[in-house]
Parts: sequence; C-alpha cells; structure tokens
Amino acid sequence: MALRLIQFKRYLIGHAVNRDPDKLEKVIIVDKIMDTIVFAYLSLHILNTLNIEVSFLSSLFAFGGMGTLIFSLASKDLAVLVVSGLALNVTEKFRPGDQIRLGDSTQGTVEKMGWLYTEIRLGDDVIVKLPNSQLSGQRMVLCHRICTLSKSNLSRLSKSQVFQTLRIRYEDIDKVEALNADILAEIKESCPLAITDGTRPFRATWREFKDDHLEIGVDTHYNTKPACNVYWDNRQKVLQAISRAAKKNNITFARPKYHIVDQTYES
Repeated sequence: MALRLIQFKRYLIGHAVNRDPDKLEKVIIVDKIMDTIVFAYLSLHILNTLNIEVSFLSSLFAFGGMGTLIFSLASKDLAVLVVSGLALNVTEKFRPGDQIRLGDSTQGTVEKMGWLYTEIRLGDDVIVKLPNSQLSGQRMVLCHRICTLSKSNLSRLSKSQVFQTLRIRYEDIDKVEALNADILAEIKESCPLAITDGTRPFRATWREFKDDHLEIGVDTHYNTKPACNVYWDNRQKVLQAISRAAKKNNITFARPKYHIVDQTYES
C-alpha cells in the first residue's frame, strides 16, 4: 500500500511540475507533506499489524505526568521550527541562490532551505545553519535576486535588467537632459526586446552630484531570460546605444581621478 501511495505521489508531482515549472518550490513543500502523511500511515499500519496499541505507547510518556510535560515542551519547539519553515517556503520571502541581509547583520547567499533550518553561505564561504524560527522573526532584506540566483533558478525568469552608471563631466552639465532622452530613444530603437509599456522601469536619470563628476543611472528591462546568449547580445546593443547617444551630444565620460600623496620621511 505504501509503495502504491509513493508511486501515485510521484505521478502527481511530476504532472504538476511539467504543467507549471515556476511552482517547483511549492510542489517540493507538498512532496514533503505527503511524505510525512505516508510515513505516519505506514507507522500506524505497522503498529496495528504488531497488535501494539497506541494508547500503550502514550502511557509511557504520560507516566506520572512528567512524560507529557517533557514531550509537550520538546514538540513545541519542533512545531515552531516546522511551521516557520513551511511559512518561509510558501511565502517565498527568499529562495536558494538569493543574497539576503538579516536584521542581525548576517549577510550571505541562501544555500539550502529545509523544514527546520536554513543554510546561508557567508562572504568568507563559511556556511551557517540558522533555525527557521529565527529567520521568520527578524527583518530581512533581499539584496539582489537576478544576479545571485543559481543556474537552475535563472532558467525560470522570463525578464532581465540592464543597469549602467554613467560618469558625466561638469563641463557637460547642460547636455544631461538631452543625453538622457537620446539614450532612451537609441535603446528603444535598437533593442526590440525592451519593455517600454510602464510595467518595468525604463529610465535614464540624473542621480547625484559627485566630487568630480555627475552620476547618471540607466535602468532598463527586457523580455529575455538573464545569463543567456540573447541576454548578452541585447546587453551589447544597450551599451552601443548609450555610446551613440553620448557621441551625438559630444560628451566624453569622466574618468576617475586619483590623488597621489608624496610623503617624505626624515631618518
């Protein structure tokens, strides 16, 4: 019976994944829940076959009231971990491959998400295992998803982003407005995959005054998967469009300035 249940479960899971690959994480959760149900059914069936009453096992823990208290306290912490893990997986606050920063300043890449614990790889490649109850109870910032997703997760994405920061000389401050307009026009003309209907950012904006230059941010999105050949070809077209817009406005990008300090020491 248990074997038939497992085979039926695998059939349902395979059918669900083939129909909608984007719901892989949720299907994995259902798979774990069904495994638990099958295990519980099989355990009860074995006990029934061996003519062992469940009430007899319960009486062992309830002897003198102490067993019940110990079991309740232990199962409470376990239940909190399981419920927290289930909540994290269902809400998809983060996924394996995402880079996150927690409220306690812990920052790293999510390696694995389990029922009870989540593994995070820190910047020094040290992997820490944090209880799910601790993760669900504190503030979390998703630093970046597209650039840090694992290769398997990248294939699920249907859109991508190209972001560029431009350094403009102060001598060209009066040309910034025309430059931004020409950048967007050039990108829109040369990149048919660009998303320009307002559902994604499509902008070139003057962002800040810096010590030796003006900073312009070009933020555009496209109907192509990231990290594929089409994405890299499209990214090159975006850079070429920015270059054409700069030449059209006779703008030369500002180069970083370095200050060399000459210090002389007397012996």
